[in-house]
Amino acid sequence: FFEPFPSFSCAMAWCRPVLAIACLFLLVSGTPVAPDGVAAIPSSLEEVVLTVFKGPECADPNAHCVGYLEAFLAFPLPTKPADLTAPSTIQLVLGYLLRYYTEEGTRSLALATARLLIRENPLHEAAKAYLAEHQPHKPSTKNPEEPWMVAPYCPSAPPARTTCQQILGLNALQGWAAAGGATGAAAAMYMGLPHRVGIVATRDLQEGDVVLSVPDALTLDAAALSGGDVPAVLAGESPEDIRFYGSVARLLQATSEASLQPWIRTLPDMQQSTAPSTWTAAQLEDLESVAPVLAQYAGEQKLRHESMYERLAAHLAAQMPSRLPTPAQWNWACGVTAAHSVSGTASQGLVPLLDKFNHAADGEVVLHHAGQSVVKATRPYRKGEQVFLQYYRPPSDLATVFLRWGLVPTLEEVGVTFQMPADDDAAEDSWPPTPISYDITELLRVARLMVSDHSSNPAQTGAVPLSLVHELESVAGAREYLRRVHDQLRLREAKLPPEGTPHRGPCQAALELQLHLTEAAMEEVAGYWRSLVLRGLPPPGGELPYIDESLAEALEDRLASGAELEAREAEADFRTIVKMRGGLVRHLRKFVNGMGYAAPAASLGDVLTAIPLDLTVQAKDLEGSGLDLDVRAALTGTDQLLFATFRLAVALLWRLQEPYVAAWARTLPHTFPELPQTWPKSDLHTLAVVFPSVGKRALARREAHEAAWSALQAQLAGRLPATVWTRERWDWAVAVVSTHAVHVAADLILVPLVEKFKHADGGLVAETSRGVWWLKAPRDYNDGEQILMSHPYPAQDVGDLFVNHGVQLAMDPAHTFSKHASFTPENAKPLDPAIGSAEEWQVPVVIANDVHRLLIPFRAVHCSHSECAERWAAIRHGEPMSNDTELIALDAAMDYLQELKSSIRKISRKFEIVKNVDGAVTAATVTQMKWLQETYMKVTHASVHSCKNYKFVLTQVPQYEKVHSYLTDEDGNLQEV
Repeated sequence: FFEPFPSFSCAMAWCRPVLAIACLFLLVSGTPVAPDGVAAIPSSLEEVVLTVFKGPECADPNAHCVGYLEAFLAFPLPTKPADLTAPSTIQLVLGYLLRYYTEEGTRSLALATARLLIRENPLHEAAKAYLAEHQPHKPSTKNPEEPWMVAPYCPSAPPARTTCQQILGLNALQGWAAAGGATGAAAAMYMGLPHRVGIVATRDLQEGDVVLSVPDALTLDAAALSGGDVPAVLAGESPEDIRFYGSVARLLQATSEASLQPWIRTLPDMQQSTAPSTWTAAQLEDLESVAPVLAQYAGEQKLRHESMYERLAAHLAAQMPSRLPTPAQWNWACGVTAAHSVSGTASQGLVPLLDKFNHAADGEVVLHHAGQSVVKATRPYRKGEQVFLQYYRPPSDLATVFLRWGLVPTLEEVGVTFQMPADDDAAEDSWPPTPISYDITELLRVARLMVSDHSSNPAQTGAVPLSLVHELESVAGAREYLRRVHDQLRLREAKLPPEGTPHRGPCQAALELQLHLTEAAMEEVAGYWRSLVLRGLPPPGGELPYIDESLAEALEDRLASGAELEAREAEADFRTIVKMRGGLVRHLRKFVNGMGYAAPAASLGDVLTAIPLDLTVQAKDLEGSGLDLDVRAALTGTDQLLFATFRLAVALLWRLQEPYVAAWARTLPHTFPELPQTWPKSDLHTLAVVFPSVGKRALARREAHEAAWSALQAQLAGRLPATVWTRERWDWAVAVVSTHAVHVAADLILVPLVEKFKHADGGLVAETSRGVWWLKAPRDYNDGEQILMSHPYPAQDVGDLFVNHGVQLAMDPAHTFSKHASFTPENAKPLDPAIGSAEEWQVPVVIANDVHRLLIPFRAVHCSHSECAERWAAIRHGEPMSNDTELIALDAAMDYLQELKSSIRKISRKFEIVKNVDGAVTAATVTQMKWLQETYMKVTHASVHSCKNYKFVLTQVPQYEKVHSYLTDEDGNLQEV
C-alpha cells in the first residue's frame, strides 16, 4: 500500500494526516494499490483514527487534523460510521471538530457538527450550548439528513482539501505517465512545505541509475502545436522567443485535450504561480517596494508577454475557435512555460513528471538520448530521499532566476548577484547600477572610476589600482555605497506584502538574499580595506592576504575585562586594535610638546591617517537602540551644542557594552580637572568671583548638565545596564565628549586616538568623506616629522573653549590661535558710538588678534558723523574707514588694551585672597584659573602687536587702499609686516 508513498516515516507534522487521507480514500474506494494482493481492512479505521487523532500533532485543533477527521467522516462508507467505529470515538471526533469550527467562526459546519453530536449523544453539553445560542428556535434533537461534505472524496477545509487533491492528482499523473512510456525509480510526491511537490526516489539509487526517463511523445513544445505557423507570425523575433511563445500556445491548446488532463490538473493555477509575469499590478507594486529592479524587469516582461498576445491573438482564435484564451490565461501559460520548461531536452519544452523536480545548485541535469529526456543519478540516493534538478548553472544574477522561475537563489549558491537602481543623478557620488555579491571585483572597478577623473584619463577602466591613496578612497567609496544600500534594504522590510499573501514569500526571500549579499560584500570590502591599511597594495594578480582578527578580539577582551595594565600598555594595545580593525594610524613618539604622531615620508595629498567611521562613536548609533526618541524628548529645549554633547554621551554609554568601545574607554582619562563642569560647585562660584562672565557660563553649563541627567534618568533608568547608567558614568561620558569629540559638519563624533594629535593653528584639517575620517598631507612631510592638527571648534572665544571643552589656548609663536582666539573683557560695556546710542550701535569690545574685528567699536566711536551714517554697515562688518579715522581708532584701541592689561594683572590679587581662605578652592582650580589669566594676557599682547603692525602700514604707506589686497591674506586678515 505504501509503495507510492516511500517517505512514510512521518518525521514531519503534516505526514500522518496526509497519509491518513490517502489511506482512507484507497481503503474505501475499492481500488487499493497494496502489493501482493493484500486486502485493506476497514475495521482498522478506528485504530488509524485514534493513533493520529490522539497524537501530539492534534493536541490542539488545527487544519491538518481537522482535514483528516473530515475525510474519515466524509467518504461514502457502506454503512454508518458508528457501525465501524465505537460511539465514544465518534463523539470524540465530532467534539474536536466542533471546537475547531467554533474557534474559526465557520457557523454552518459548526451547526452541522453540533446536530450530529446531539444525534449520537442527546446530552452532549457543548453541542446543546452551541445550538441553544445559534439556533434557539429549532429543537436540538433534530436529525438533519443533509450531506456532511460537498466533495465526495476530499475534505472541505481548504488546506486539507488542497493537500488531498494534490495527492490524488499526483497519483493519477504517475499512472498516466507510466502508461505513456515513462520509466524510472522515482515518483512525483506531495512534500509539504516549502516544496509542496517534488520527485522522490522509490528505491535506493546508485550513481548512474536512471531516476526518470520520459519519452518525447509526452513533451509539449512548439513543434507539437497543431495547426498554424507561429514562426511566421513572429517573424523577426529571436529563435528563443519563437520557441518559447510557440510552447505557450501549445500549452493553452493542451488545456482542452482530455488525454492530457492528468498532467494539466497538476500544474499550478494563477494563485499558486510564483512567476512574476503572472502577478497582478498590485503585487508588482508590492515587489517594487522591496526590489525595484526586479519589479522593473518583471513589468517589462509582462508587457512583452502582452505584446506577443496581441500579435498572436488572431492566430490563437483560428486554432482555438471555441475558446480563445483570455489575457490572464495567456499570462498564466507564459509563467508556467517559463518556470516548468526543462533545459536539456530536445526542444526546451514542457516535460510531464520532469517539471515536478525542485531546484538545487548541486542537482541533477536532464540529458536527451534516443528520443527520451533522461535524468541520471550522479550520487547515491536513499529510498524516500528527494532528488533535485539543477535549473541553471551558477553564477547567475537574482533577476534572471527570479523572473523565469519565481525562485530566489539560496545563500549557498556561489556567484549569485543583484543590482540596485542607479542613484539619484543629482546626489553626490551617484552610483550606476552595480552588481553586489561575494565577488567584489566589479564593485571595486566601479568604485575606482567614481574616484578617478575620467576626463584626464579616458582610457582608465578601473580594473587595477592606481595608487594606495586612490585605492583607499575607492574602497572607502565602496563601503559607503554598500552601507547606503544596506540602509535602504532595511527600510524596505517594513514594506513587505502582508502575511498570508501568495507573493510575500518570494518578495521576502528576494529581500533577505539582497541583504545577505550586501552584508557579505561589506565584509569582503572591509577585509580588503584592512589589508590595504596593514600591508599596502597587493601585488598585481596576487590574492589578498588573510588578516587574522583574533589578535584584535583578544586584545579587546583583555582591555574590556579590566586586566591590570599600565596606561602606556593599554594605549599600545588599543592602537593595535584600531589598526587591525582598519584604522590607518601613525607611530607615537615624544616631541617637544609631548607625545604626538610622527608622519612617514609623505608627499602632497598622501593619506596620513584614515579611520573608518564605523570605528567611531556617533550619536546616530542610538537610532538602532530604541533609545533615541526618548533621548531626544528628554533633551528638548537644550541648545544645539549641549544637545549634541549629551546625546553623544548617551551613545557612548550605550556602546560601552561592546568590547571594542569598552577597550577604548580603558585608554581615556578617568578625571578631567581642566573641565569646569567637573569642579565642585564651590569652585565654580569662586571662578565666578575671579572671572564673572566665564563663571556665569560655567554655572549655566553645570545647571544644564544637572537638568539633562534628571530628564534622561526619568526616560532611561532600567533600559541600560546598571554598570553603565550611573551618575558617575554619566559625568564621565559628558566629560569625554566635551574634551575629545571632534566636529563634523554640525555634529559631534568621537574618533579613537584623535586626542593624540597636537593642535596648531594652520595644522591639518580633517575631512570626512565616503564614510572615513581622513587626514591628508597638505604638503610634503619628512620621515618622523610631527603631524599637527587644527581642532575646529564652533566658537573660538577663550572663555567658551575653557567652559565647554577645557581647552587652554597655546599662544607661543609656533602654535598659535592667531586668526581665531578672542575674548570679551570682564565687565566690559559697549562704547558709545559717534552717531548716537541706538541699540544697533552698542558694539562690545572683542579682544582678538584680528585687528579689523578689534577696531569695530572704536571706528563706530571715532568716525565722522557723515562717514558713520554712510558706512555704518561696512563698520559693522569690520571694513576699514578713512586713514584719519583708522589712526584715531587705533590710538583709542591701544589705550584701551593698555588699561586692559593692567586690569588682567590685578586678577592675581584675587588668587591670593582665594588661596588664603582654607578649603575655599582646590589647587587644580587655582591652576586652571591662572592659565586662563595668562591666556587673556597673551591674547591681549597679540592684539597690541597687531595694532602696531597695522599702524605701521597706515603711516608708512600713505595710499593704503592700493596695497590692501596684498597686505591681507585670502581670508581678509591682515598679514604680519
